[in-house]
Amino acid sequence: MSRLTVTHEKLILPVNGHYTKEPASVRSNGKANGLKPSKGPLYARDAAELEAIRAKAIHLITEDDEPVDSLYAAKLQRSIIDALVSSWTPPPHPLRPDQLRTFQAVANVGIFDDLNTHGIAPDILVSLDIKVDGDLMLTHHRSYFSWEFGKPPDLVIEIVSDRRGGELTDKKARYLAMSIPYYVVHDPDLFLSKRSLQVFELREGKYHLRKDDCLPALGLKMILVEEEFETWPRVWLRVADLAGNTLRMGLERVKEEVARADQEAARAKKEASRANRAATRAQQAEAEAARLAAKLRALGIDPQSI
Repeated sequence: MSRLTVTHEKLILPVNGHYTKEPASVRSNGKANGLKPSKGPLYARDAAELEAIRAKAIHLITEDDEPVDSLYAAKLQRSIIDALVSSWTPPPHPLRPDQLRTFQAVANVGIFDDLNTHGIAPDILVSLDIKVDGDLMLTHHRSYFSWEFGKPPDLVIEIVSDRRGGELTDKKARYLAMSIPYYVVHDPDLFLSKRSLQVFELREGKYHLRKDDCLPALGLKMILVEEEFETWPRVWLRVADLAGNTLRMGLERVKEEVARADQEAARAKKEASRANRAATRAQQAEAEAARLAAKLRALGIDPQSI
């Protein structure tokens, strides 16, 4: 379940590159801050405009410290992000096919597409081709601000924890308004529908449910796997390639590498043992040949004449 947060605050000028603010006097959840919202996401056109937007963005609350996630959701967020960071290679960029694409995959980070509307923090967001420069503690790095990156995230994932989150209504509409290409809803307890996994793809201004649970433009597929993760056996949401091969988490990859190394060591040991046995047999055959040759010579027969 993600959060919607907004505040009204007095703006204070930046100090040493860090924006500061006075304590909020008014706060609401799920509401605009009283100003007229823009018609679409806000993107800066040049450096001067970006600085102007940053100065106006000081009133946005990006960290509310409210405990909202379950242990299951926290573990699921970590496992998916771990798999992406450890094993995912994004498809080539259509305009720059020779360049390795960068991406960010994070949990519970707010998305802001307008200065005058509340932010929304999905359980997981993934964004391609973005770069975070400088100190991560700078105010303009505290959330995913559309004017900083010039684009919305490519994927957001919501994990349903009860019937109040609006994952298939309000949040879906908000992500659609942001033009986020892929929206995934995981409803493990079937609170909102009879489907525990729904993958929506943005096409022609609408979200369409994909029957194959694939995210083609990202080269990914969402799958449900019954397995044990950190001593918890249950059905887990995993991310896979388009062929359905599960992307491995870092520890999984390490364990697999160790297993392969052990197998190779066992194979080498077996081969060495076989070679030793062959060498022993050769030595025994050579000794037997020498014994027979000596016996023939004792009988006055030249072994070479036979």
